[in-house]
Amino acid sequence: MNYASTQIPTAEAFKYILKLCRHFAHKVSAEFAEHEGRVRFLQGQCVMKGDHQSLSIYLQAATQEGMHAMQFIIDDHLRRFARFETLSYQWDDAVPDAIRPELNVLIPPRSDS
Repeated sequence: MNYASTQIPTAEAFKYILKLCRHFAHKVSAEFAEHEGRVRFLQGQCVMKGDHQSLSIYLQAATQEGMHAMQFIIDDHLRRFARFETLSYQWDDAVPDAIRPELNVLIPPRSDS
């Protein structure tokens, strides 16, 4: 399994979680509350958590290509949604152990047909 995470300094974390999840929900499974969001991309899973100082994004994918695709999708959408703010962040290739169970819950069940 491949993992990635980033922490983005911003006072607008809650706004970004809401916008990203609402937007992604048009094409994939996405749910959100004020402080966190969960998205099941075709390539893998995403958990977003926010507070008054930062937005944390955690990703899990079966392949490295899937991971890069999710990172591209999130980067592209954050650039569009952050019109009045320049977000500065880098992706790391790990997630905290405490987050992994939340990502695993989002893995769709296998359909062996």
